[in-house]
Amino acid sequence: MEVPIVKYRVGVKTITINFSDISDKKNISFINSEEYIIGAMNEIGVLLGNHIEEENLDAYEKEDRRKNASILFKPILNKTMNLMSDWKKHLPQDENPVLLTLGSDWCCAYTSMSYLRIYSIFGSEKITLSLSNTVIALSGYENYLAYVYISSLPLSNRDRKSVV
Repeated sequence: MEVPIVKYRVGVKTITINFSDISDKKNISFINSEEYIIGAMNEIGVLLGNHIEEENLDAYEKEDRRKNASILFKPILNKTMNLMSDWKKHLPQDENPVLLTLGSDWCCAYTSMSYLRIYSIFGSEKITLSLSNTVIALSGYENYLAYVYISSLPLSNRDRKSVV
């Protein structure tokens, strides 16, 4: 896969992804009105997510709570294979995407409420898993999803000195 050039210009709020071989992949450029701040990409597409912080909401939005965090998928397949289209999913109230990854025909978002939300590349939600441990890393490859989580409390500084 070619190395993409990702540009994010401060103040302009646009996201642009250009590939070195423009005849093969579809370049992506759009206005970042939803303020996407995290992302993942593979040869199929790019998955982006934004955060909605309660402290950033004004009084009207706090009462109404209509604005939810979202994830956005944009395909980057060959220009002639235009079967897939962009899709956006709004997460439930008070839930933000924390980690994102993609596989061969799926996308995954780990959220601030400890849910793994797995979507097809066409936008339908396939599986939602509730996890009891905090996930710190996600990785996707073909049909495999790997996640790393914390299962116990970390060692304190005092305990580290006694470990050989």
